Amino acid sequence: MHQIFKIRLNQVLVSLLPVLILSTTSAADVHYEWLFSDAAGTSISKSVTSGTHKARWIGDFNDSATNGSGQFVVGRTPKSESDAFFPLASSVSESETFWVIVEVSGWEFNGKTASETMRVGLVDNAWHGRTPDTFAQIELRRTDSEVVSVSGESFGSKADPIGPLDLFTDNQTEPVTLALRIEKSERAISLFKKTGSEDFQLLGEGKTSPSREMNYMRLGFTGYFNAKNEHLSIDKVAFTTRSPMETP
Repeated sequence: MHQIFKIRLNQVLVSLLPVLILSTTSAADVHYEWLFSDAAGTSISKSVTSGTHKARWIGDFNDSATNGSGQFVVGRTPKSESDAFFPLASSVSESETFWVIVEVSGWEFNGKTASETMRVGLVDNAWHGRTPDTFAQIELRRTDSEVVSVSGESFGSKADPIGPLDLFTDNQTEPVTLALRIEKSERAISLFKKTGSEDFQLLGEGKTSPSREMNYMRLGFTGYFNAKNEHLSIDKVAFTTRSPMETP
């Protein structure tokens, strides 16, 4: 009887093995992810991550918080911090390909001066009040009264950035996903965008600098986001090995 039970138990475990492996792999794919499902008024430093690794952003932005509907709404002025960081877990660097992803439900930029800028990516070092040494990052910037550009930035010796590319206007009502793929050993970066229900589109390819490493994740804002009715609403920020083009 015990032998029969043991055989059947082994059969069940073997049959479940692919499911267990898939579940473990899928969970491990998303290292850090913020979906901003916190209560309204939660600052970025207190927002909870749903990724495999738990982390808290170090740094806060004035007049910027979750709205209780799954969005982080930016109203920052230059009086506050311009960056928030957190250190990446050492185990993260074992992977070869990474994705930095930001999903934005929309924006309206109507300040008198085109200054609104968002940066999401990876840096070598983290300094508040000083420009960090960027490894690779996504930049969304209002460059003219009605023009918003996107870049895949990298800096340092032998770096080859992507853009800037003038892709949007100052008023965006459709959701936008921006994704930066990083292939570590190749020092390669690729920038993608998705607008609304469209498929992802490759915007360009570049290179990172061999003199810089990815040690911290950065979320940064510069410029004024506080004109009347002005807003930038962020749905998601993630650092993952899972392509956003894959079905979870």
